[in-house]
Amino acid sequence: MMSEGIPSIGFGPTIAPMTRGATARQILRVWRRNFRLFFVCFGAVLVLGLLAISFMKASYTATAVVAVAQPSADPLAPSNTPQLNPAAEDTMAATEAAMMQSRDVAAAVLNQYPPAEQKPGLSLKGGLCHIGFAFLCKKVQLDPAAAREGEISALLKSLSVTPVLHSRIINVEVTAPTGQRASDLANAVVANFQRIALAQQTENVNRVASWLDARTAKLQARWQKAVRAANDYSVAHGLTNASQTGMPNPLVNSQ
Repeated sequence: MMSEGIPSIGFGPTIAPMTRGATARQILRVWRRNFRLFFVCFGAVLVLGLLAISFMKASYTATAVVAVAQPSADPLAPSNTPQLNPAAEDTMAATEAAMMQSRDVAAAVLNQYPPAEQKPGLSLKGGLCHIGFAFLCKKVQLDPAAAREGEISALLKSLSVTPVLHSRIINVEVTAPTGQRASDLANAVVANFQRIALAQQTENVNRVASWLDARTAKLQARWQKAVRAANDYSVAHGLTNASQTGMPNPLVNSQ
């Protein structure tokens, strides 16, 4: 029995949950109504993707593996000289890798393999120039030295030299528009680094040898001066064996 003043609440019929078959039929109805829109979206995405791929520039990466040789033992070093520790070997490989990325090596590589001439691409300025706007056709004259530095910087950006930790292995990677150029540049980096390093070592050895030759010549001159002074003293005082004309020369006259 309901009390007076309280309205009665009527509950509507409950909605049964949709079955899998009803859900599938509803999806099909949506598909039939908008299948053209789906095909248009799919085609637009496909065309845009193909256009983006066609405008992307292909690039190839070549890798050269370099093994740093074991340093030769110094024959004049004491027998109890300690061997290089792993940290020192890692430092040696890192030093060699840094030298491979020097601008001198990059300049030598570009001398051997000059960069290819880039064809002008499509641009608004170029199109207006061909139409008849002559003031847009002026070419900017670049300084040859600045252009050369730009080419070297571009090569160094595409060059990656990574030493392998706790080893004597160095990976040299070069990225280029073609696989052949990438391979040629990677090999040229290693070859020119070896040539420049050998030339530097030879120059250091020749400089040390020149200093030794000059020092030896000065010592020989001082020794001969002392021998002549001794002979003059012996002749002046009538000492024995002072009349010998020959002068002993224990130093090396030629190498």
